[in-house]
Amino acid sequence: MVDLFCRMLRRIASALQAFAARHDGFAARYDGEEFTLLFAVDTETGGAFLADRLVRMVRELSIPHPARLDRLPAVTVSVGYAGTGESGVREVRVLVTRADLTLYEAKSAGRNRSKAGEAHLPVREETSDFERGGLGKDVAD
Repeated sequence: MVDLFCRMLRRIASALQAFAARHDGFAARYDGEEFTLLFAVDTETGGAFLADRLVRMVRELSIPHPARLDRLPAVTVSVGYAGTGESGVREVRVLVTRADLTLYEAKSAGRNRSKAGEAHLPVREETSDFERGGLGKDVAD
């Protein structure tokens, strides 16, 4: 089962790297089954477009996921994303924390979806996965 999981992550990592390269971005495995992707796009239009395309692209890979509790047959992803937007936030910690918190909102809303971090909302004081060592996009939804 561990070998199957590793092969699944490698296949997804390869697809994410190709996706990022096609859109002048950067992809990296961050922790466990999470990845970080960085793009220089407008969050409201480009960010939403890329996040939705990313969710669809992974779903269309049709990678079997026999251990899913929700009985869906394939791996899906949830994506949380954030950008500088009108607020002009430039602190990496704030942006990553906002994307991380938004990831968990997307997962709570039903998984296999993307959600934008609200630029006008302050980052909650609680510790995010980023601050604990995790980040952003969960693969084995």
